[in-house]
Amino acid sequence: KVNLKNSKEVTNMEQRLFQNKGPIVLVAVHLCGTLSLRAVELFNRNPETKFFCLKPCCLPTMVHAKRDEIFKLGEHSFPAKEVCMSGKWKKGEWHGPPRTTTKKYFERWADHLYLGIDDKDATKIKKTIMVQRFGGYQNEFLLAERLPETNPVWDVLQRQVEGE
Repeated sequence: KVNLKNSKEVTNMEQRLFQNKGPIVLVAVHLCGTLSLRAVELFNRNPETKFFCLKPCCLPTMVHAKRDEIFKLGEHSFPAKEVCMSGKWKKGEWHGPPRTTTKKYFERWADHLYLGIDDKDATKIKKTIMVQRFGGYQNEFLLAERLPETNPVWDVLQRQVEGE
């Protein structure tokens, strides 16, 4: 178990699991708040990670916006206030701004995460897969693969994107 918000624990994990151990597939599903940032950083910093799949979840909390933080992923940076939102789920019920408002923030969050994925030596794609249909909007998947590509995987993904 590793606390991904603790940089020392992440460094130790990278030394144990990533360095000279490849190829690695990194699947990060349902990561809440800033954990999605950590997943992108792991992909960007570790060339042994050949394939990456991120499905972000909750938006970062307002504490980051109140501190006027700037999130930086690779060459991409953006103000936290563009993506932070108050509100949370309690016992299956949403307490916060209207879901139509949070949807716009989530789309912007997914766009920023996508732009932060280092694509100098990788192919990447942002794909909407409708896994939440009734009231949910967290349907963005970010995929990246370091070169050389596994062409059949990308051919199928690209056909599905173009066909939608």
